[in-house]
Amino acid sequence: MQDRTDHILAAIDGALEWDPHEGDAMRWTPEAPHRVQPPKLPVITPEQLEGLTQAFVPLAMAMQESIRQIGEAYASMARTLAQSPEWQAFVEFANSPQGRTLIEAHERGEIEPDPGRCHCFCGRRHDDRMGICAGEAAGTVRYRSASVGTVDVAMCQPCLDAEPAQSR
Repeated sequence: MQDRTDHILAAIDGALEWDPHEGDAMRWTPEAPHRVQPPKLPVITPEQLEGLTQAFVPLAMAMQESIRQIGEAYASMARTLAQSPEWQAFVEFANSPQGRTLIEAHERGEIEPDPGRCHCFCGRRHDDRMGICAGEAAGTVRYRSASVGTVDVAMCQPCLDAEPAQSR
């Protein structure tokens, strides 16, 4: 059994190398031309560990208290909203036959969503024509962003007209 295990480990050893960009990760490689060793972890004495613990515990407790306060504020806000007459009217409408019909039509895609407000970055898109924004969206322009991918940005008609032709 040991010979078989050694054989497997030897085969894997020739096909793996430490990833220099990820200190604790390995990557497959057809030939590992150079071996990058994982970084050595520092040796921590029990006294140092105790010091780290004593420094960390108050921070963790303060964070816990902050999160508790945020949770209580959120729960209070949710209770206030749920008890408000406006929310009750909304729930009543959503559960009415008319509301259910509207919701189901929207789910089937029979109702076009309202484009809403203009979200043009006027200063970056047409800074030579500041102040032309009408505020109400009339259409969208599709952009490609490295961080979020393809997005459709709602714009009013003056901003759409000012938009460079290559970005439409």
